[in-house]
Amino acid sequence: MCARQGVDVAALRDASGFEFVSLLNDAVDELLVDEATKTEFLAEARKARKLFKALLPDPAAAAHQATIAAIRSVADRITELTRPQAPTWGRWPTPLISCSTAR
Repeated sequence: MCARQGVDVAALRDASGFEFVSLLNDAVDELLVDEATKTEFLAEARKARKLFKALLPDPAAAAHQATIAAIRSVADRITELTRPQAPTWGRWPTPLISCSTAR
C-alpha cells in the first residue's frame, strides 16, 4: 500500500533527525491525497500493529519494531492532522466589540 503511494517505509525507518521529519511529511502528503487512501492506510497501519503485538513474545518480532514505529509515526501524524478540533469548553472567545462605553 505504501509503495503504491510512493512512500518508502524502509527509508523512513532508517532516517533520523531532520531527514526523518522531511520523509514523514512527504509520506503524510502522499497518503492524504484522498479520503479512501487515508482510510486504507490507517486500517493497514492498525492491522500491522496488531500483528506485531501478537508476535511480541517471540524475539524475532524485535526485528520489525523500527518498521512498525515508522508506520505508527505516519498514522499518528495523519490522525493528528485530520482529527476535528475539539471544542474549547469554558473559554469564551474574545469579543469583537468592546462592552465598555466610551463617551
